[in-house]
Amino acid sequence: MFSCFGCKRKYADPSTLAKHMEGFCKVLSKTKVYPCGQDKCFSRLSTRKTFISHLKKIHSLQMLTPDVPKLISDDSQTSYDSPMIVETPLDANLSCLGDSLRCFYSKLYANPQIPRNTVQGVAQGLQEEFSSYNSLLKPLVPPENTDFHALLTEVEERVDLFSTERFSQVLTGSHGMLPGH
Repeated sequence: MFSCFGCKRKYADPSTLAKHMEGFCKVLSKTKVYPCGQDKCFSRLSTRKTFISHLKKIHSLQMLTPDVPKLISDDSQTSYDSPMIVETPLDANLSCLGDSLRCFYSKLYANPQIPRNTVQGVAQGLQEEFSSYNSLLKPLVPPENTDFHALLTEVEERVDLFSTERFSQVLTGSHGMLPGH
């Protein structure tokens, strides 16, 4: 995972992190000095543009966080200890995400020790985060990939539902079954 220097959010790939840092990071957008801190580099840059340029030229996008090793382009040099990414179909991943969200929200709403306004705050925060990620993903996927867009929309609708008070009514059984069942 690649971490943003400003807000510490984690991203799966360097290009998504770079886009976040160039325009979406609220912490970096408010700062006046941009400390680098990569590879024991203590450069302090005065503008966001020079900071991003410095990261791209000096440290390359593969080294955006100190805890992530540079990506090796030659397969013969790859260590056996390197993490392996196992690809699964997108619809399976989104289905798992939907199930996980349903389980999380069910437990959150069902816990009597958590005040309702806190539950709503958490649910609303997660909805905003997902919308932010969704707005990053949608432009990157060609419009003709309708399956992907349909799945994103489906998960977004679930997140929207889970963040409403209506979801707690669904849990109590007063409005039928959970979405996706």
